[in-house]
Amino acid sequence: MYDFNRLTTTIERGGIIAMPTETVYGLVTDAGSQSAVSLLRKIKQKPPSEPIPVFIHPETPFSEYTEYSSEIMQILEQEFMPGPLMLVVRARENITRLPVCIDDKIGLRKSSMPAVNELLERSGRILTATSANISGSPPALDEDDVKKMFSASEVHIIGKPEGIVIYDKPSTSLLFEAGSIKVLREGAIPVERINSVLSKQGIKQRLDYA
Repeated sequence: MYDFNRLTTTIERGGIIAMPTETVYGLVTDAGSQSAVSLLRKIKQKPPSEPIPVFIHPETPFSEYTEYSSEIMQILEQEFMPGPLMLVVRARENITRLPVCIDDKIGLRKSSMPAVNELLERSGRILTATSANISGSPPALDEDDVKKMFSASEVHIIGKPEGIVIYDKPSTSLLFEAGSIKVLREGAIPVERINSVLSKQGIKQRLDYA
């Protein structure tokens, strides 16, 4: 359905693609390119003080991006990933140099969408995973929503494949630090469900809201 040669070229040239994820439409560009990330921030009107999450391939271990590891993190990855869950962790030193990182932290997502992972493989880049909307506005759920906020000259918009079910909420975002887990945002995965999974695994710790 998609012309991946064209999409890969767009990423390599620092362009931005608006594409469906398993949650809402996302703005995808090269997370390692300062110019691409600056352009994304400009059109999204996202302040430079705010981090931008990234997609990594489902088969890529988190250890390539962070030294943080815990039993809870492993349980959540096995239960909910790939899927609409984002883990915010302290990044490895080489990762903190990415223009998407703020305060040495990075938000990591593993997507279940074949198109996202195909683009990761073909481009060989780390890709941004931020929602396709102007900061402060509701996230885009379809092509028409994207077109209301961004012009064709700003982003390359691709359609939603038939038969693919997506959530109408952003990903649930969790912050791991100093032995605690805090909910930054409750999205497609209810916090109650996460706590239930942890409880069944014998974990007494419960998620707190930041």
